[in-house]
Amino acid sequence: MIKNYLTIAIRNLLKYRLFSLVNVLGLTIGMTCCFLIYLYVDDELSYDRHYENSDRIYRVNCKYYLPKDAGSEEYAAIGPGPAVVLSKDFPEIESVARIRLTPNRLIEKRLTGEKFYENIAFADSSFFNLFDFTFAHGTSSLNEPFQIVVSKSMAKKYFGRTDVVGELLWLPSDSARYKIMGVLEETSKNSHLKFDFLASLSSLRAQRVGLGTWWSFSFQTYVLLKPNAEVSTLSEKIQWMSKKYIPTQETQSGYRQEYSLTALKDIHLKSNLRTEFSANGDFSTVSILSLIGLIILVLACVNFMNLSTARALLRAKEVGLRKVVGAARSQLILQFLAESLWLSVLALGLAIVASEVALPYLNVFTDKHLELQIFGNVKLMVVTVAM
Repeated sequence: MIKNYLTIAIRNLLKYRLFSLVNVLGLTIGMTCCFLIYLYVDDELSYDRHYENSDRIYRVNCKYYLPKDAGSEEYAAIGPGPAVVLSKDFPEIESVARIRLTPNRLIEKRLTGEKFYENIAFADSSFFNLFDFTFAHGTSSLNEPFQIVVSKSMAKKYFGRTDVVGELLWLPSDSARYKIMGVLEETSKNSHLKFDFLASLSSLRAQRVGLGTWWSFSFQTYVLLKPNAEVSTLSEKIQWMSKKYIPTQETQSGYRQEYSLTALKDIHLKSNLRTEFSANGDFSTVSILSLIGLIILVLACVNFMNLSTARALLRAKEVGLRKVVGAARSQLILQFLAESLWLSVLALGLAIVASEVALPYLNVFTDKHLELQIFGNVKLMVVTVAM
């Protein structure tokens, strides 16, 4: 019976070629757009969610009030000084880590003498207590000055291999050699923390960079809260902590500092402050794209139903003849459903192919590395079946 339905459905699709082509193309274009939009939106929403403690990690921001009510500026980075206070005075906080990105540091390639400008981040030794990165070689030790961990790609670039633990990296701009303590697996693309070199923060102190000031807005500071800690309570407590520790400086300068917390998962899409660690996305854009994808799919379905309804009038004689020879109503329904199913399956297959063809261009346009892996992605499988 099912074989008969499918056979007749294929015959009808071949008989009405123009109708079939228009319907399949309409569905294919709609599904392709939905696939591409879904991949982009899902990638944007997945930022910073792969860390084990991502639910308990928050970034400390600073709102900087200018003298005489001349306005304010909001920074994603704060001075290095508050980190000591945060770890000492607030029992809700389990661990604190600072990281500072310094662009265009000169590194010399030992084998050839070539020199390159690289972006190097400096972080506390506690950084890896908050953010779990995978090491290909070595450890996460950043306890001493002039220690550094590098990514696999940078290890290959400067030494021609990945197992470079114990090697020295020469930075002419710092007049120092950094000892490589570990080699990172390539960092996740879906993280706002992107770096290829991470050196110990104590290296800056050794270079006479002050780490006690509250006024240098260049250190991203993250806190790991204890389980069941009240975020709202902590936010209130740290809001005006500068009044306690630098009251004289604020009074004399007229500048004031107000601190706040941003959840790690909200940084990429919901934070657009000065001195962000890297370029962020925009939640409004993601929401609009999601709505557009839904509208495109609905329009494709409406178009499909309208064309099918219009053709049904042309097949009235066929339906009448089937009834005369004894076809039941349920059989007729199954027949038309079989034809619609064939069209949908064909359109879905073409949409998958079209998406694979379009993905490289989308990746170039968005600077991403999106992949259409239907069978390796449960959410994408659900979306595919739903369409």
